[in-house]
Amino acid sequence: MTISALVVIVVLGSHIGELLNDRISTAINVANFHDNMEVKWFLTGGVKNSITYAIQMDEASQMANMLNIQPNWSYEVDTQATNTAENFVNFSKWVKTLDKEPKIVVVTSSFHHKRAQKMFELVDDSLDITWELGDATCSYCARDEIHHMRNVQSDISKALAK
Repeated sequence: MTISALVVIVVLGSHIGELLNDRISTAINVANFHDNMEVKWFLTGGVKNSITYAIQMDEASQMANMLNIQPNWSYEVDTQATNTAENFVNFSKWVKTLDKEPKIVVVTSSFHHKRAQKMFELVDDSLDITWELGDATCSYCARDEIHHMRNVQSDISKALAK
C-alpha cells in the first residue's frame, strides 16, 4: 500500500514538563487518527536560557524521545527556536521544502492558542492549518499570556531578523 496523503504535525515545545507532556500526548492522538497517511512531525523548541540548558535537554529532543515512531512517521527536530515566533518562522521555512502539500495541524495548549494563532498568521498567512489544543495549564500561564500578547509584533520582527 502506498501512502500519498501527508499530514504535518507541529508541536510547540514548553519548558514546563506537564505542558510538554500534554502537548505531545495530544499530538500522538492526532497522529493515531491519521494512521492511513504519511505523518511528518515538526517538533520545535530549543533551550530558553543557560540555566535550563544545565538541567535539561532542548524541548524538541525531549518530545522526540517521547515518540514511539510508527512506520509511516518521520520527524524534524527544531532545536534553535526559543519562543513561539521562532517556532513558526523556522516551521514556515521548513514546510516550504516539502515535495507535496501537507495537511498541517499545530498542537499547543489551550491557554496559548490565541497568541500562537496570531503569531502564525503574521509569520505566514498562506498556510492553511488546523489546531489541536491540550488542556494542561499552570498557575501563572494565563497571566503570562496577557504580558506576551503585548510583544507579538516585536517577537515576530526579531524572529524574522535572525
